[in-house]
Amino acid sequence: MTEDLQNNPLSSDGQSEKNPEHAKSKKDTGNKTTAPDAKEQQNTGNSSGDNEVISDPKTNSTDKLDGSEQPASGDNTMHDDNTNADTNQDDNTENMPDFTSMSKDELLQHLKELVIEKNIPGTKARIDAIKNAFYKTRNAEIADLKRLHVESGKDPIEFEPPHDKDEVYLKELLDDYKKQKAEFNKKIEKEKNANLNLKQKIIEQIKVLANGEESLDKTFEEFKRLQREWQNVGNVPKEKARDLWASYNLQVERFYDFIKINKELRDLDFKKNMETKIKLCEKAEKLLLETDIIKAWKTLQAYHDEWRETGPVPKTHRDELWERFSKTSHEINKKHQARFLEKKEEQNKNLNAKTALCEKAEELAGMNITTIGEWNEKTEEILNIQKVWKTIGMVPKKHNQQIYERFRSSCNVFFDKKHEFFKERHDQKEENLQKKTDLCIQAEALKNNTEWNETRDTFIELQKQWKKIGPVPKKDSEAIWKRFRSACDHFFTARDEHFKNKTKNEKENAEVKRKIIEEIKNFEVFDDKNKNLEAIQNFQARWSNVGFVTIKEKDKLRKDFRKAIDDLFDKLNISKKNLDQLEFQSEVDEWAESNNVKKIEQEQKKLNQIIKKIKDEIVLLENNMSFFSGSSSDKVLKDVKKKIEKAKKNKEILLEKRKILDLTLRKLKKNE
Repeated sequence: MTEDLQNNPLSSDGQSEKNPEHAKSKKDTGNKTTAPDAKEQQNTGNSSGDNEVISDPKTNSTDKLDGSEQPASGDNTMHDDNTNADTNQDDNTENMPDFTSMSKDELLQHLKELVIEKNIPGTKARIDAIKNAFYKTRNAEIADLKRLHVESGKDPIEFEPPHDKDEVYLKELLDDYKKQKAEFNKKIEKEKNANLNLKQKIIEQIKVLANGEESLDKTFEEFKRLQREWQNVGNVPKEKARDLWASYNLQVERFYDFIKINKELRDLDFKKNMETKIKLCEKAEKLLLETDIIKAWKTLQAYHDEWRETGPVPKTHRDELWERFSKTSHEINKKHQARFLEKKEEQNKNLNAKTALCEKAEELAGMNITTIGEWNEKTEEILNIQKVWKTIGMVPKKHNQQIYERFRSSCNVFFDKKHEFFKERHDQKEENLQKKTDLCIQAEALKNNTEWNETRDTFIELQKQWKKIGPVPKKDSEAIWKRFRSACDHFFTARDEHFKNKTKNEKENAEVKRKIIEEIKNFEVFDDKNKNLEAIQNFQARWSNVGFVTIKEKDKLRKDFRKAIDDLFDKLNISKKNLDQLEFQSEVDEWAESNNVKKIEQEQKKLNQIIKKIKDEIVLLENNMSFFSGSSSDKVLKDVKKKIEKAKKNKEILLEKRKILDLTLRKLKKNE
């Protein structure tokens, strides 16, 4: 390229001299730190030298940074990427409605209109705002429903958000939008490839012009037409843009180097280009007053695109204009870099703050919580942590997904453990309900039992078991308790009524027994001993049939009765056998009055053993009688017979006593 310029036959017109800016770019390229203007020249390819061109702003634009990415090194402000066909380009948000104040129906109506319009490049910001506003309203509805669910006494775990037809419709509209967007992107890609072919043809036509033999006026007009056509062609695939621009720029430079343009036309073109670049300098300098540095920086990229697409200026003003424009660009870039560093520092602080919240959430997730109260307390803590998380701004992009996943993971672990705790507690409550239901069934089966003392002990044991069983589901708690309490109350009320009547009867019984004692004391002895014996037995039978008396009177009445009987025995001449039977009857009566069932049963068992032993002895003696014979054996035989007779008499006495015990025991158990 340099050799071509040096050998240019038009050098006498000053058109073949090397571009000082281009030379400066070549010189600075080898330095470790590239100056703003030199860096710009490297990326644009001799954009402001002798052979400046009228180029296409649509094919070369600046990589846009959102503040979360590292900007290009140095003060590079011009690139070769396409941006104006970005399908994610936001529409003008200044006139955007306040979607947060709208109902779900209004939001869906707006979304439907946007989808119907199919204005893909201009609707993304509005659609995102509608979606966020809709789910904010939806989440608020769910929160209210859950609060009512809990306030009604239901388990929070059992809450499930109801089906929302509006949400289904929202997703259908968003799906339509995604399909439209995909079709639009496909269409744009197809257009870019078509534009690539058109621009490649324009480059070939300019190449032909540079070698043609047409008249100067006609050639220059054709060149201008091709430049306008180039500018009107849309975007090309991003990966092809830089090479395409280099090819185009090369052919344009060749055109200016080799085509014999008359000096008047060239000077007029240079003058017009200089006016354009002066205006660009002035507009760039105004950006120094812009408070929004991001906006200023992005606007500057558009000015650089326009500068690059503007043709050359007179040589005498070339360096001056470029230095003026570069100086302003450098100042804006410095501010942008400072804002970037400030934002980076802020994002690092946010990262530290979110890391601390992750550690707190992980600590809560790792705790062993065993009570409902503690779960409620720790849940409040983690919800507060989540609220604080939402107030913290962005973190560096490379850490964003990682820190979010870490925080979400610990929160999920916490709430999974909480869910499992309440699920296990719910299962345990169901098991407790079954246990208490079993106790209710037992209590209901016993509530009408009149074996008061034994049943009372059983009820007390059931109540102890009830207390050991844990809680049941809240909805069943009151009903199951009332059921058990009702059975217990039924029994104890009946028992109290029974003993209330018993106390009344005991007082009446005491009075009856006092009368019997008086009758014994005043008894007129008969001459007939059998009548006297019958009378005593009658007194004892009447005494035994009277029933219980109060505890405080029982001992005194028994002593008075015993003394009256003993005094009567002294008056009567009664056999030892009869006396023994009467005394035994009297002793058993005392046990009965004391309700000493255990003593009577022990005596009953003892008599059964003795009776069995006597029976065995009688059988043995009777068997032995067959072995005795002769005069010597007669005496032994008589002794054996006497023993048999005596044993039988003892057996009869014991059988009478056992009969007394049996009757008394049956009577006591009947009265319980």
